[in-house]
Amino acid sequence: MTMEQLRKMPSGVRKVDLLLSGGLPVGLITHIFGPRGGGKTTFVIHCAFTALSLGASVFYIDTEHSLHPKRLAHLSHKENLEKFMIAKPFSFSEQERLIERLSIIAPPFSLVVIDSVTNMYRLELEEKERNIFANRKLNMQLAELLALAQNTSSSVILTNQVTLDPETGETRPVGGNVISYWSTVDLKMERVSPDKVKVTLIKGGRKAGSSVELTLSENGLT
Repeated sequence: MTMEQLRKMPSGVRKVDLLLSGGLPVGLITHIFGPRGGGKTTFVIHCAFTALSLGASVFYIDTEHSLHPKRLAHLSHKENLEKFMIAKPFSFSEQERLIERLSIIAPPFSLVVIDSVTNMYRLELEEKERNIFANRKLNMQLAELLALAQNTSSSVILTNQVTLDPETGETRPVGGNVISYWSTVDLKMERVSPDKVKVTLIKGGRKAGSSVELTLSENGLT
């Protein structure tokens, strides 16, 4: 089945929806990575409010504890937030338990966001002897998220930071190719000027390799 044949969930950002041939894939994982300040959180908030406007439930796991209620109120445009559920885990194990819980309680046609999926994972990697265990847990969480998306016809968005590859000197997503292995869509977001963000479709559909430029302001992305 091609990307074009899959049902899509609009992101609420028109240029990105055009890039994705209609929006976020339903029943699959979308992986969004890039440096800090590139608009990833602002974009997923757009996705969340759009999902709410369509009647979907939104489950937002804020691992960086950066989603302030005032920010939500400013960007919500008076959207009904009763179906917007936020959790702020303090450890990688707690993140794992939240994902397991979502697999049980998430209703059909939900949107699940983890911003970012590797924040707690990176803390685990600070202890070298735990690397193998942490990588195994990350893969298990991603497998559970994909199963959740498929079983409930939901869309899952995972944001991710980047790190410097010591061998090539280039930046790459935290976790290497692990998250990309489980995702159907990979988007790279980066700030190219104080008020401009470049979004590149790295993987997913016939427009892979194409980019769009968005304007970033207090009111979000356009």
